[in-house]
Amino acid sequence: MATHSELQNLRSLKTGKGRRERNQYAAEGVRLLEESTRHGVDPEVLYCDPGALSDRGRQLAEELRGRGVRYEEIAAHQLEKAADTKTPQGLIGVFKCPGISLESLQTCRRLLVCDGISDPGNVGTLIRSAHAF
Repeated sequence: MATHSELQNLRSLKTGKGRRERNQYAAEGVRLLEESTRHGVDPEVLYCDPGALSDRGRQLAEELRGRGVRYEEIAAHQLEKAADTKTPQGLIGVFKCPGISLESLQTCRRLLVCDGISDPGNVGTLIRSAHAF
């Protein structure tokens, strides 16, 4: 079970200040977490409400635990407080922010910058659209 301090840290990641201070960000939902792991980026911690998981979510949680990702169960009301979406899917992953320098951006062939995205599904749409170009 996640501690009170861990839950406070998780909730703080909803703000830009919290993300900058901890050098972490949170990603919610099965699809977004599947995509990140498919591209070799595993969360540092996976917070999970087992009662809210779909079969796909349960399978993903088991896979991540098997790969050594720290797993913490949280209650439904705690997940709702920590989630940024209106209807949480039972999973929140906490990731380390990647180190990005101005020099590394100069060698990128493509770059997509997002700001103020409130629905993770919108990010997926943006990425798929950008990939088409």
